[in-house]
Amino acid sequence: MARPFSHFIPHRFFTRTLEMSRANANYVGRNWWNGAFVPKWFHQATDSKAWQFLPSQVKALFPYRRSPIRQGVQQILRTPPAITGSVAGSQVGGN
Repeated sequence: MARPFSHFIPHRFFTRTLEMSRANANYVGRNWWNGAFVPKWFHQATDSKAWQFLPSQVKALFPYRRSPIRQGVQQILRTPPAITGSVAGSQVGGN
């Protein structure tokens, strides 16, 4: 089963806001510093664009509410392993 790539900074930020070409946006945005391959359910639960493709029965159970706290928690959950590992390692090592 294929796992979707969950971006920490969304791909649309690079293409629309920074006006990068699609090839450059893929090069900059799709690397291990900007996300990870995650299970489909996790990607849909933490990404508003992916959430819209959930079945309607699941949406009824877990309605999507846009709030600053929810968006902040989603962003923390989507932090790439390279960043969380670096932070954890620096705290253990004392540097």
